[in-house]
Amino acid sequence: MTFRNAVGVVLLSNVILSISCAQREPARRDAKTTKTASTEGAKESITLEPVKHEELLASIKRQKGKVVLVDVWASWCLPCKQGFPHLVELHKRYAKHGVVCMSVSLDDARQHDDALSFLKEKGATFVNYRLTEGEVGWDKLDIKSIPVVLVYGRDGNLVRRFTNDDPENQFTYADVEDLVKQLLKMP
Repeated sequence: MTFRNAVGVVLLSNVILSISCAQREPARRDAKTTKTASTEGAKESITLEPVKHEELLASIKRQKGKVVLVDVWASWCLPCKQGFPHLVELHKRYAKHGVVCMSVSLDDARQHDDALSFLKEKGATFVNYRLTEGEVGWDKLDIKSIPVVLVYGRDGNLVRRFTNDDPENQFTYADVEDLVKQLLKMP
């Protein structure tokens, strides 16, 4: 296999993974309530709170004065699950410096328990929401595929949207962390 063919295979694989996460799960009626689980050795509990888009925006606005990272993911999205531990690490590293991490699951009510189990497994002790509006939620967030990381500045405004919509321009959590350091004015 030539180098050119190898590069083509890698790019095609990334496109396939992105497309697989772009498939929207059908909207279901939200019948589950928030569930809580204690993490081993942790004082905080891990929850997954069903919310509508407007409630999510209000939660972000309440964090004015802090840098806010919002990771949009789903339990059925492999790239989301692979990247999620980086959000947990960013929370551990920068919460004491004024960074608030949030996760927003696009799972439907049937997948609530799967999403919550994943959050517990990863130790996601920050705020975790599950958007309840199905396809409307995707549209309101203006996203085509996941994962997506939204970064809000201390003024409460969106600073940057990290997406993998362009196969030639994929983000990494190192990119997200560089922006966080810049917003915190850290070396």
